[in-house]
Amino acid sequence: MSGHPNAFLAARASRCAADQGRYWEYHDNLFRNQASWAPLPSPASTFLAYAETLGLDRDGFASCLDSDRHAELVTANMELGNRLNVQRTPTIFVEQGGSARPIGPDFQAIKEYVDDILAEEIAAQ
Repeated sequence: MSGHPNAFLAARASRCAADQGRYWEYHDNLFRNQASWAPLPSPASTFLAYAETLGLDRDGFASCLDSDRHAELVTANMELGNRLNVQRTPTIFVEQGGSARPIGPDFQAIKEYVDDILAEEIAAQ
């Protein structure tokens, strides 16, 4: 899962927010504003501004983001995503016949896949 150039730093920033008990709020803010920070050459100051907006401790967040504190965990998660053929986040896995297939998060893709599975099962009866 290669994502975009800022995905690794964004994931680390989310972990830094989690250190202060605000993972989900920070995560949601990142996804909501992804179009504005994803193309930036260096979004660290934007990520810091998001942390301040949520009332996180600025110095603690900045220190965490500048460190490699969560780099190992984020790297392991990205490698797992690659092994599972995750192309983007969020990804939903639908299990069929003992194997799971990743599907994009949009409702129409999921509905079509589930409808195809159901049609195959009905035809097999």
